[in-house]
Amino acid sequence: MRMKVTNSLVLGLIGSFLAGCGGGSGDSLDAQQKVMTRSVKATLPACNAAWVSSTAYNGGAKVSYNSVNYTANWWTQNNNPSTSSGPSGSGQPWTSNGACGSGTPTPTPTPTPTPTPTPTPTPTPTPTPTPTPTPTPTPTPTPTPTPTPTPTPGCVAWVSGGTYTAGEVVTYNGSTYTALVNQTDTAGTGWNPTVGSLFKQGGTSSGTPTPTPTPTPTPTPTPTPT
Repeated sequence: MRMKVTNSLVLGLIGSFLAGCGGGSGDSLDAQQKVMTRSVKATLPACNAAWVSSTAYNGGAKVSYNSVNYTANWWTQNNNPSTSSGPSGSGQPWTSNGACGSGTPTPTPTPTPTPTPTPTPTPTPTPTPTPTPTPTPTPTPTPTPTPTPTPTPGCVAWVSGGTYTAGEVVTYNGSTYTALVNQTDTAGTGWNPTVGSLFKQGGTSSGTPTPTPTPTPTPTPTPTPT
């Protein structure tokens, strides 16, 4: 309060002086403001260290807040000096020491960095297995039966193990053969009418022919698919 009164008196004296010297009202006002500004800056004490809410202060500690100095009356923490100050006996933890003009400014709180979210990895799709094609079994070929030769009328068909008389006409593989001698074929020897000198090709007979038996085809085994 004393500082404000002093400043007002100085300002009034300067204004009167300028008016007496012929200065205009506008020039007088500007000069008053400049002088007052310099005067205030020159007379204000330096600011104490800035008050920090998380710091614990013992009685007698000095801080500044918003260009005002304060002194702690007793131990205090997180009590803002601007709202928790008063004269001795007021019950407030801080006492104001008046405005200050320089010193350590109130620190700007450091912003808490926002954590960068960890990107969720995209799951790798499980490939669909290609189904193994079931092999198509090779069809078993149907054996073509050996055509039964049509016997010549009146002739018997030659068979292995049969007995034949000289002059008897037989058929073999569609041809006729005439036995040259009496004979009994031994099964498995392979002495058919086309081999050796037991038969000659050609000949006819009027007897009722004995049909040649149809051979039973041997089935081909079915291959097992891999």
